[in-house]
Amino acid sequence: MKEYIVVFVSILAGAGGYLLTTFWFQPILRYREIKHQIFTDLIFYANAINADGLIELMKDRKDQRVEANRRHSAELRASYKDLPFWYRKWLGRNGEDPMEAATHLMGLSNTIDYDKADKRIERIKQHLRIYTDIV
Repeated sequence: MKEYIVVFVSILAGAGGYLLTTFWFQPILRYREIKHQIFTDLIFYANAINADGLIELMKDRKDQRVEANRRHSAELRASYKDLPFWYRKWLGRNGEDPMEAATHLMGLSNTIDYDKADKRIERIKQHLRIYTDIV
């Protein structure tokens, strides 16, 4: 009888661990990975706002920036929907608003004016709580 209890508890612990990992930890890690990638791309593409009259490399980089911002906007929205309810509430209490950041990312992808782009970047950083002077 004791062996059955041990087996039953082991199965419950394994199932519980699987559920926690699949539905809590993986979505949170995915969200943080996307947030890090957004930050990295904001640094990498910082000078690729308006490539009119510039060399071909800068024109390519501007196109890559547009694509990256659109992709990250979609990924951020999708990953936010997958987050556990309690983590979304925790983000909100800490002043982080990924959905608003995704909106500004999409807007940034359509922006070719440096001043407007700078304002969008500041809003993205604010909504994702990225505090740095690098970007």
